[in-house]
Amino acid sequence: MADIKLFSAKIIGTGHYVPENILTNKYLSEKLELSEDWIFSRCGINNRRICSENENTSDLALKASESALLSANISASEIDLIIFCTTTPDKLCPSTASKLQSELNTINASGFDLNSACAGFIYGFSVAYQFIATGMYKTVLIVGSEAMSKTIDDSDKSTSILFGDGAGAVILQRSEEEKFINFSLGLDGSKRDLIDMNFKKDELYPKLRMIGKSVFKWSLSFLPSFILDTLKKSNLSLDDIDYFIFHQANKRIIDSVISKLEIPENKVLTNIEDYGNTSSASIPIILSESLEKEIIKKNDKLFLIGFGAGISWGACILEF
Repeated sequence: MADIKLFSAKIIGTGHYVPENILTNKYLSEKLELSEDWIFSRCGINNRRICSENENTSDLALKASESALLSANISASEIDLIIFCTTTPDKLCPSTASKLQSELNTINASGFDLNSACAGFIYGFSVAYQFIATGMYKTVLIVGSEAMSKTIDDSDKSTSILFGDGAGAVILQRSEEEKFINFSLGLDGSKRDLIDMNFKKDELYPKLRMIGKSVFKWSLSFLPSFILDTLKKSNLSLDDIDYFIFHQANKRIIDSVISKLEIPENKVLTNIEDYGNTSSASIPIILSESLEKEIIKKNDKLFLIGFGAGISWGACILEF
């Protein structure tokens, strides 16, 4: 077999969108009979963005993707592949990627949905990179989009305070510059029951169930060593990273992990206070916002880390 030429890739555009409706701690405190202070102390969230009645996962993704195309300064016809990362597809079949392809008018793109829960964007990112590296595609759109509010079970107070809706999009393209340093993915199916979604009668969306204490305990015991191991395999140290972008699961988890590793807070980008946990959308939303605000600069090294149901996890180290 002939040797396969591997190509390099880089980010050429990002975009994000969150719904206009805001779900506040004040509203939840009255609805769930909890204090606002208790809610914030448990998760570090003040507000969440919530889809309107007629707004779905694909609608959020469309707006984020349109923004990414503007950022990249390319036409929709230049997209070769859409990887749609979500746990809340519009329908089980056909793929939500097919609806996005049609509405975005990416007439030359193939596409598929990818579900790895809150680690989904990192998984999708790694798949996109490999498609470009092997030469199969030149320009790939990766979207993380979620309508998590549709999955909330109001009877589960500890979970219903966490989640919000939103979408983030990133466009990767073949490049002469290699910007990606390492990917690391993992899965522990023996812990799959810690977070799951099950359909209830007459419900369009399944309802989310999470054993929060066990997820918190796993996060604190596993994530610090995983971060250090990924850095070691990349011949890097914590000091080499300019910014860490964690999946916005819970501010207490993030604070505990960075405290254990002694990572300075100014190196950790967060937005959970304003948006809540947006599952696979959280990392691309922060990435897009940080670039829009010119926080992330050229040649900054980023460590992206996602983790969630499965239990699945993934990390990506790249230079912007």
